[in-house]
Amino acid sequence: MTLVALPILWPLLLAGAALLAGRRLRASRTVGLLGSVGMTVASGALLAVVASDGPQVVDVGGWGLPVGITLVADLLACLILVVSALVVLATHVHAVLASEVEEQWPHYHTAHLVLAAGVALSLLTGDLFTLFVGFEVSLVASYVLLMGPATGHTLRAARPYVIANVVVSTLFLVAVAATYATAGTVNLTLLAEVWPTLGASGDAIGLLLLTVFATKAAAFPFLGWLPDAYARASVPVAALLAGLLTKLGVYAMVRGESLLGLVPDGLGWLLPVLAGTTMFAGVVGALAQTDIRRILGFHITSQIGYMLFGLALSTAAGLAATVFYVVHHILVKSALFLVAGTVEQRLGSGRLERTGGLMTSTPLLAAAFAVPALSLAGIPPLSGFTAKVAVLRAGLDADAVLLVAVGTVVSLLTILSMAKVWAGAFWGDQPDPASEVAAQPATTTTSFSPRAVAGTGVLVAGTLVVSLAAGPVLELSTRAADQLVDPIGLTEGGQ
Repeated sequence: MTLVALPILWPLLLAGAALLAGRRLRASRTVGLLGSVGMTVASGALLAVVASDGPQVVDVGGWGLPVGITLVADLLACLILVVSALVVLATHVHAVLASEVEEQWPHYHTAHLVLAAGVALSLLTGDLFTLFVGFEVSLVASYVLLMGPATGHTLRAARPYVIANVVVSTLFLVAVAATYATAGTVNLTLLAEVWPTLGASGDAIGLLLLTVFATKAAAFPFLGWLPDAYARASVPVAALLAGLLTKLGVYAMVRGESLLGLVPDGLGWLLPVLAGTTMFAGVVGALAQTDIRRILGFHITSQIGYMLFGLALSTAAGLAATVFYVVHHILVKSALFLVAGTVEQRLGSGRLERTGGLMTSTPLLAAAFAVPALSLAGIPPLSGFTAKVAVLRAGLDADAVLLVAVGTVVSLLTILSMAKVWAGAFWGDQPDPASEVAAQPATTTTSFSPRAVAGTGVLVAGTLVVSLAAGPVLELSTRAADQLVDPIGLTEGGQ
């Protein structure tokens, strides 16, 4: 079925066209936006087909198992793919309308679309090796995006990001090779059948894969590579990476744990401990920061903890809560990074002591921040409230009282952290540009255009849609969890 491959092929083909357009800015912009729009439409159409007709499986090139590459579109992959495509589109719109990055660097659109194709491949693949390829395509594109129009500060901040991901990618390749040598296949469905027979070798490979995916998700204690890189990257790049890349790590953990059981018997405490420490360490790190983007960077880790919370419960309700949380968080986090970047462009700094007064000077920007911030904090009736209630309710049903307590405390601290950003950047008086603690005049924007929040508006609208349609989205998430628990028919290709 061509539709299954289209979210991968379309942005990849348009990336090539954008590369050929070179320094012709209008042509590369047009091609880039067509790539993002086309990916979004194809992803939405694929979700509609999968929701109606069930999982779709394609053997690439007509080669079946066990030698062929299989693409699998189930509800888990398609739900995350649709919101990921919205982030790709929204950040692309921001880059064109409100950022100078694509004017300074003609190959921005190519790298943006290559990353989108890598994300789609990672979500739709049915085997470990192609998952590795998808991860690497998106990571290489992210290196290019981070360091394209880079300054010295950006390069220094990106160094831990690159080093950590290169090391982890090497470990991932080792794990894939060990899996093939031990099990004779890397197809996830076939692995699910033979994994219980692998014994100690399977346990060791599972722990290695879990470490790889936890690092890519920026779970505690593997989070040190993230805050500086996302704080220094250009605005649309930071929003794109913040929304998508860590969630690929979570996706891989969900897929691997539900199909294979990456955590060995006897180590059942590992995922709950990982979830609890990730939630708490992330929010404490956020409270200690005074820069908006660094605060949001640590909140990525904290919210990843909630996703791992649902996974750690090993119940269908927990998995459904995790799926819903991922869908919600992709939209919210990207929107917040776009707003944070716009604040920096408006005032010349993202440090809270150098900001203020945006509620009165730019109420549209304040509104664009308020909706995703309130959602992140879990305020009803927004999607973050539904996500947290789903996770905590699943925890209570599973008698995970300690995790529920940690999650509740972290939620309260998240509200405090978002209030800190609101009070510092949007409330009070705007700082005097002449004072030594104010933003540098050279980078301060003297006027504000609604175009600055156009991309954010796409994501805020998506957040509101998820909030208003929380029931149907949670139902789809529950169906996705059921498919994870009982993946019927995923070994049969050609649908």
